[in-house]
Amino acid sequence: TLALLGGVATTTIKAKRARERIFDRKLRIVSLGVLPPLIASLLVTSLLADTGRLDLAPGFWTLFYALGILAAAQVLDWELQVTAWTFLVASAASFFLLRSTPHLAMLLSFGGIHLVLGAFRFHQEHSCRPV
Repeated sequence: TLALLGGVATTTIKAKRARERIFDRKLRIVSLGVLPPLIASLLVTSLLADTGRLDLAPGFWTLFYALGILAAAQVLDWELQVTAWTFLVASAASFFLLRSTPHLAMLLSFGGIHLVLGAFRFHQEHSCRPV
């Protein structure tokens, strides 16, 4: 939910700066691409909670997150596509290597991958500006 709100906020800010419509074609494609994996993650999380298997949640969450990004990949920057594939690898690690430590899985996947992506994008934006 926090990531979704952050995405909407940054999209709104960028659209206003570029004097573009907020809900343009790109945002519609991304929204429609992310919606099915979001719904699936809600359903699977409910099932995992009911069965007492929340240890599997980080693997499913990273999997569905990656699929949501890949569903909209045609309109996203290349670094987001790479990020999606990284989340798929993190999903496998969460299922098979880090299942007994779900908090660590969440830290390394969502926390770590987003920190690296944020640092990369920050570097890209600031290295391209004229002095």
